[in-house]
Amino acid sequence: MDSYVDEFGNGPEKDPQSHAGHGFGNGREIARRLYRPCEVWAILNISRDTLFGLLRKRELRSMKVGRLRLIPAEAIDEYVDRKMAEEDDGRS
Repeated sequence: MDSYVDEFGNGPEKDPQSHAGHGFGNGREIARRLYRPCEVWAILNISRDTLFGLLRKRELRSMKVGRLRLIPAEAIDEYVDRKMAEEDDGRS
């Protein structure tokens, strides 16, 4: 049985822990650019409250599309890189 694909080519959700890409149901993979908050707290393995604290303090960039809050993949990468650099600086 084929999985459902809507008119935009979106198929079933992938595992939110996977930061790899989003399938279109036709065998092609494209890089995922935007994530919902519930996906980001799973990717970063943090709590909902921690994620919204980061957004409130603007430590993690996000955008609104209508009423939906989305976090760019680039912002997730920047946040992780910044935290890694802070850890490295603390060990020097």
